[in-house]
Parts: sequence; structure tokens; C-alpha cells
Amino acid sequence: MAHLMPPFADQGMNSGLLDGHNLAYKLAQASVSQNATSLLDSYEMERRPHTLKKMITFAHRMGQMTMPNSIFQSAILGCLLHVAKIIPSGARMFFR
Repeated sequence: MAHLMPPFADQGMNSGLLDGHNLAYKLAQASVSQNATSLLDSYEMERRPHTLKKMITFAHRMGQMTMPNSIFQSAILGCLLHVAKIIPSGARMFFR
């Protein structure tokens, strides 16, 4: 599922690693278990809500914030970043 991840918020590789770990664990268990089919069938059910719904939505929103579509959106983003410099927690988050 990582190949579906937008390139924002650096979640594509993380999701790919989690997917790989989950699948490797299930394959290892399936090789010694009698209920291998049900174990392998649970892979997508476990990973899809996190990867597709939550993280892809988050990454898409990050892309919308960092790549404005108009001069107006760009100006608002610039203003918000200037305000963030003034607020200590904002400065730590955006300007380390």
C-alpha cells in the first residue's frame, strides 16, 4: 500500500516497512500454522484503515498546505509561517 502514499509527510517508506513487517510475520506464522488462510486474509483488514484512510488523507492534506494552488493561498501560508516563527512551539515545529 505504500506505493499509493502521496510524497508528503514522509509516510510512504514508513507504511511500506510496516506493511512488510506485518506480512513477513503472517507468512512466518502461516508456514507453521494450520489456519494459514485466515491469518493471511487478516493482513489487508489490519493495514488498510491505517495506511489508506488515515495516513494517505494526512499526507494529502500536508501536500495541500505546502503546495498552494493560488497566490492567495500562498500569501496565507506565508503569513501563517511568519506567525509560527513568533510562537515558540511553532518555531520548534517548523524552523528547527
